[in-house]
Amino acid sequence: MWVSLVLALVAVGVTIWALTLNSDLDTTQQELDKTAQEQASTKQELDTTKKQLATTQQDVNDLQSSQRRRTGLGLVTGKVVYDAFAKQLGATQDELAATQQDVKDANQAATKAEQDAAAAKKDAADASNETDKAKAEANQAKAETQAAQSKAKAAAGCAKAYIAALGGLFDGAGADAVRKELQSVTADCKDALAAA
Repeated sequence: MWVSLVLALVAVGVTIWALTLNSDLDTTQQELDKTAQEQASTKQELDTTKKQLATTQQDVNDLQSSQRRRTGLGLVTGKVVYDAFAKQLGATQDELAATQQDVKDANQAATKAEQDAAAAKKDAADASNETDKAKAEANQAKAETQAAQSKAKAAAGCAKAYIAALGGLFDGAGADAVRKELQSVTADCKDALAAA
């Protein structure tokens, strides 16, 4: 009887243990199912994020490509406009040094003509008779006309020199070289620009 009682207690204990183990197994299975669902949901969110990232990257690439096309089109348009304007003025990068020398020569001629006009004006004021006065006034008018023509020539040369210097941007001279050429042109054209 004692043995039966011990065996009954053991059987009850094993049954309780089996029920507890079964309950724990059910809880673990539920947690495993829940984790699998969360993992599937996370994978779906990751896939969605990857698709959004790919779409965004494609949009960025399209935008960059479009920007490059617009920039290229702008440069081509600028080159066409420059070429037409340079052709009209006869301004080329190769002629820049000669054009700058022409500007210097025109400025010197304008200065000399202004000096001649001032001298002729003085001669007119100092003239003792009407003939000498009229001759001096004619010389003054001629000198002033020459000064105005020289200044106009210098101003036109400056415009031509600026266009020729800017042409370096399209000829691959580089921004620094073009900047130096523009500074040189500005220095040469200082007098012509001040008189304009």
